[in-house]
Amino acid sequence: MDEPAVTPENIQRIEDILQHMGSEYLWVAVGLAAAFFSKELIMNFVQGMMVFIGTNIQNDDIIYISGRQARVVRKGLKSTVFYMSDRKTKMLVSNEQLKHLTIERKLPINGCPYLPKGSDPEFDSDSVLEIDK
Repeated sequence: MDEPAVTPENIQRIEDILQHMGSEYLWVAVGLAAAFFSKELIMNFVQGMMVFIGTNIQNDDIIYISGRQARVVRKGLKSTVFYMSDRKTKMLVSNEQLKHLTIERKLPINGCPYLPKGSDPEFDSDSVLEIDK
């Protein structure tokens, strides 16, 4: 006579195989989930480091954020602190959000404005290039 396919030994063997496979693949699943959820954390850290190490914005720089005058008070790894001159308030911006702001800075060239106006007393009309028609 044929022995039945389902015996207590076979059930125990199947349970051992499933437990062994589950413990191996559980660590893989946990590792993939951790990598997926920590991706944003790693990207925020890298962006913060780029602002902290970069030379585009320095402490005590006078800049314009969306047309409002501000002074950079402190650059940190996670955030940058601005002093807003018009309202006399402090604005704290995370470094990864700086890329969404419109930041401007006046750049004097050799102490002179880039393009002097004709009404300025130091404007020299002889130095203006004339275009031949």
